[in-house]
Amino acid sequence: MRNRIIIPLIIALLAVPAGFAYVHWSKGGTCTGLYSRYWSPDPVQGYWDPDNFYQSPDSVQGIFAGKLCVQCHEGITPGIVNDWRASRHAQSEETVYCNDCHGNNHQQLHLPTPDVCGNCHTKQHDEFRDETRYGFPSHVLAMERAVDAKHFVDKPKAEVQSCVQCHSVATKCDSCHSRHRFDATEARRPEACITCHSGPPHPDDETYFASAIERDYFEMWYFDNLGAYKSAAHGNPAGVEAGHRKMAASLDRIETQANELRELSQAKKKAGFTTKPAGDLWMKGAYTDIGCHSCHGENHKESAIKARKDQICTGCHEGSVSHSYSTSKHGIITRLEEARQDWRQPLQRGNYRTPGCSYCHLHNGDHGDTMAPGRGPEVRHWICAGCHSPRYIREQFANGKRQLEIAGLKLTEGESLIASAVDDQADAWSKLRQSLNHHRHNVLLGIGHQSPDYQWWHGQPALDGDLIRIRDRILQSSRRKSLADNPEE
Repeated sequence: MRNRIIIPLIIALLAVPAGFAYVHWSKGGTCTGLYSRYWSPDPVQGYWDPDNFYQSPDSVQGIFAGKLCVQCHEGITPGIVNDWRASRHAQSEETVYCNDCHGNNHQQLHLPTPDVCGNCHTKQHDEFRDETRYGFPSHVLAMERAVDAKHFVDKPKAEVQSCVQCHSVATKCDSCHSRHRFDATEARRPEACITCHSGPPHPDDETYFASAIERDYFEMWYFDNLGAYKSAAHGNPAGVEAGHRKMAASLDRIETQANELRELSQAKKKAGFTTKPAGDLWMKGAYTDIGCHSCHGENHKESAIKARKDQICTGCHEGSVSHSYSTSKHGIITRLEEARQDWRQPLQRGNYRTPGCSYCHLHNGDHGDTMAPGRGPEVRHWICAGCHSPRYIREQFANGKRQLEIAGLKLTEGESLIASAVDDQADAWSKLRQSLNHHRHNVLLGIGHQSPDYQWWHGQPALDGDLIRIRDRILQSSRRKSLADNPEE
């Protein structure tokens, strides 16, 4: 009886310290998290967790002052410089230059982390760090939560980069107020949250925008009139009157957009257009009823401006195409900047803060779809380089290629399983095959539009789910056949 107590007690006393020792050993690898010895980062992860994985480029040598950084990048990445010029960093009495955040040695550059930003923004940094006392879910603990997950360790790192892209809210300060403007007003907008707060596990975007607070009314009315509310609080009648004029202008814009969409819808119906235009067929003239007026409208007034706005494109390119773009950081910022953007500017580098549909696909007025695969990677790299560094673009494209290879393997496996199935229910297999192709296409859209929601929730795990359903159906079919062949069993 005594041994029955002592032996389990000894085992427990040995197991507890052994468990702590294993955890300590497991955390002691070259990567991060609970399983740091069991995985290696994808190169692009340096942008999502810069403190641990970012490596400075070696393409340029030298130590440069901030003004020299600006002069050089005006030609290389004009979009970044334009954002910085519009920021409080550039407009403050003591200008905050590039080297204040990134360092001045070009071979030892670093991406600013919350601790770097906290050197100046002490109050905001302390408030951010204070989230830790509440535990999960938490912005400040988001990256830790991601890399501690077993499925993150088990999967190819290219496949899970969309996870750390959203969870990088813990390791960078540009998730909510995007670089290099870092506008607090942008972070207050509900759209700024939906790049990450979307997808099947947390469809916050769908629930919010389907709520009683009507979307366009909210964003155009409230934020345009924030000045009126402040003026009223400070007893400024002129400010209140100006705010009221903005209210009226907001309602006019809402009505104008609604009319444009109605006109587009009526034109589509009149033309008998029922199939979405597929770029190559459209270019070959298969859709003869889609002409200049479909994008530019029936009138010459502001026809170019109409065609440059996303609403015209998404009027036809609906579903996952428009949703993957609208939940990306590019799509969200384009929407937030719509009222401030000068849409008269040509679709050229430096003229637009973020790329809308037309900026990428009709760049520089080229109507041949400048993002089409047949145009080659050089054209796409040139368009992206208006705001992003060459290395960032190369690594993003390389990561996208790896993601598509993984999705392609899943698609091939699923189609092979379907081909080997001995089930006569052709409709069911056809739907599963369609689901496989749809979810693989979602991965492509997520990569092209830089939407982590579509790279992940609507893409890779959805393909995993398709494979599970296919195997389950094959197993059920095999069981039914076995029972039919051996009814006595």
